[in-house]
Amino acid sequence: MDGWSVSVNSTRNIFENIENLKKNRDFLNLEILPKCSLSPYTLSYSDDENISVIYQKKKAFISAPLRLIKDGEVLLYAIFPFIEAQRQNKGFFTMHGAAISLNGKGVLILGKEGSGKTTTVLRICKKNQALLLGNDLVIIGTKNNKTLITNGTKFFHLRYESIKRNLPELLHLFPKQNSNICSWIRKIILDPHDCGVRFSNEKIYLNTAFFVHVDETKKDLYVGSADTLPNRLYLNENCSRYIRGTCLSLLTEKGYLGYIPSFDSKTKFTKRKKVIDNLFRKYNIRFVSGPLEKVADYIISQN
Repeated sequence: MDGWSVSVNSTRNIFENIENLKKNRDFLNLEILPKCSLSPYTLSYSDDENISVIYQKKKAFISAPLRLIKDGEVLLYAIFPFIEAQRQNKGFFTMHGAAISLNGKGVLILGKEGSGKTTTVLRICKKNQALLLGNDLVIIGTKNNKTLITNGTKFFHLRYESIKRNLPELLHLFPKQNSNICSWIRKIILDPHDCGVRFSNEKIYLNTAFFVHVDETKKDLYVGSADTLPNRLYLNENCSRYIRGTCLSLLTEKGYLGYIPSFDSKTKFTKRKKVIDNLFRKYNIRFVSGPLEKVADYIISQN
């Protein structure tokens, strides 16, 4: 997965089940090989009515009926901590955000859920021919003392209410539904080409970074330093939740299968801290708030 590997052993032949999951958008560059890799990380699965989940350093043991693990999908989420551990050992990590290549320069766009990250990316990509590097999940780290964006998931979660306010020309992409359904929870998942957006899998060094908040109730644009305690706390949580397992769960229709421990360490924390500190000190990350057009135009002007 994205260059990192985990060996999966099973009491049943589930190769075809897992291979059918290669289109799952959450798993970057997923490859399934019908033989054990040389990875020191191993997951052993047993098709058993007795449910058990045990993680021991670089090994995991899961017992559960095959019907509960969604034909293998849960096993892929079970190995995600091992993938993230290997990634963070090399100074890279998964974060929730978006990244684009604008005029050949890497741009990182951050913000909490509903802040307008996706609509900002869509507007810039469609208006200025930027290339999507990642949306929802982005892989970043340090190389040659610079922040490098290496990959990211290539899909868009579009929220009806947000698109209605900011990009009404895309409303036709939503299927017709009962008007009584809350528009805020009405979402669809689309590939970039469905939205007229091009993407790139190239690795690119970061040029600028922004916290965004799209607010169509304001006429003017606000730009200020994003170096605040809440933003630093947010980035610390954002950059560590995959290695600590706080956003991963072995959830089935019957509930949780078991506990995923943290694989964090002081060494991994130090590497993440270096990237976060650089965002504020070296890249002078800014907070940008206002109407979508002005937010997008400002980011374009800085690159």
